[in-house]
Amino acid sequence: MTKAPRVEVRPLTDALPDPHNANKHTQRGAGMLERSMRKRGFFRPIAAAGKGVDSPIIMAGNLTQETAINAGMGGEAIFIYTDGTRPIVHVREDLAPDSKEAAQLSVEDNRIAEVSLTWDIDELGALDGDVLQDLWTPIELAIMGGAVAEGVDYQDVMKGMPEFEQGDINTYKTIKVHFNTKEDYESFAALIGQDLTDKTISIYYPKLVRENLKKFAVVDSEP
Repeated sequence: MTKAPRVEVRPLTDALPDPHNANKHTQRGAGMLERSMRKRGFFRPIAAAGKGVDSPIIMAGNLTQETAINAGMGGEAIFIYTDGTRPIVHVREDLAPDSKEAAQLSVEDNRIAEVSLTWDIDELGALDGDVLQDLWTPIELAIMGGAVAEGVDYQDVMKGMPEFEQGDINTYKTIKVHFNTKEDYESFAALIGQDLTDKTISIYYPKLVRENLKKFAVVDSEP
């Protein structure tokens, strides 16, 4: 039988920040979150673990609590106690679904989460290896740092990857060309068929065609 949820109004500070939070966050993200809170209120709920303790430990939403307290908005909070068997839908009755504010808040919520994410390599390195491999590919772990990527076989990771071969990038000759007037400069641009502006400092002739490097992109095919 599903346990009925319990709702309490308590000080936000009754929930404690996670001492092992793997997301160090960013100052820019905190600033964006504070501006959003002041302008549009609270949107994303804080999730905490509270089994056997009076003060639950925040698992997701540490930055929300910290920013609210620092901004003087950390007074009373609504605590909902559940057994995790059903989703929680936070309904903002002050927002119309088709309103401009609701659309902006949706984008803000995702963008702030993106900007605020900075992984703590030491905290990730303390997690079980199976957990990391479920969430990141070996290449992603290798990019994040040696503490997490310890034991990764780089030769095996890179097996089958396309090799990049650098062509000849040497030029035959480089010269300086001086123009007496703007008209001379524009005539020269028309002659060689290139768009030259006052900010142009160098060109290739014939015009250098840049290769589309998207074809070398590595795409993770795992679900």
